Amino acid sequence: PTVLREKGFRVMVYLEDHAPPHVHVVKDNEVAIYVLEPVALREIIGSMSKADVAKAKRLIVARHDFLKKEWNRING
Repeated sequence: PTVLREKGFRVMVYLEDHAPPHVHVVKDNEVAIYVLEPVALREIIGSMSKADVAKAKRLIVARHDFLKKEWNRING
């Protein structure tokens, strides 16, 4: 499910997803996956621009506590 929409990005946490806790950040059908502890880029699917990858990371850092709680709520 989508847990956050902000600045053109959609942040998703998949149900029954594997550890470590991470989020999928989507913009214009491009995806960047960020591990939450510590916040780090794990993978890019597609061709998300370097600028959008950096913006996505700033968004994840700014909303870190909320996103970690959502991952735990959805995946236990």
